[in-house]
Amino acid sequence: KGGCNPTNFYLPDFGYYYTIPELDFEWIGLEESANDCPGGEAFTDCGSQSKGCDYLAKMKAASEDMLKERAKNSTNHNFMLIQHYGGSGAHYVSEFSQARGNTDNDIIWAAGGHSHVQECVHYADHGVCDVILTGGGGHRSANSRK
Repeated sequence: KGGCNPTNFYLPDFGYYYTIPELDFEWIGLEESANDCPGGEAFTDCGSQSKGCDYLAKMKAASEDMLKERAKNSTNHNFMLIQHYGGSGAHYVSEFSQARGNTDNDIIWAAGGHSHVQECVHYADHGVCDVILTGGGGHRSANSRK
């Protein structure tokens, strides 16, 4: 919500979705930073590490509720589920599919990163990559997979 340079970079909220009806497409952005909490952060601006992590946990829960709500209510059939951390993309595809019910006419991808590595992490039954490791934030090393 603003960030440090809102004229160059904008996200509408911590978790959000954006639809492109002409492409029958929906982008679902998740806030999953709680997965790495405390991650070496002191959270001094939040009052303490526990308060910071508690806040991130609330954002994560809200994002995951939104994911399920979009699965149940979207009329689109092409979905990109995206979040910063790369280790659980298949989980999001599964969670979305389960909440959606019938996905026979849907294409669902997930992408996450926190890494400089670009690779397919999971192939769907039909041989198409549906979970992608991507990103530019490998903070531990240039080839970090975290």
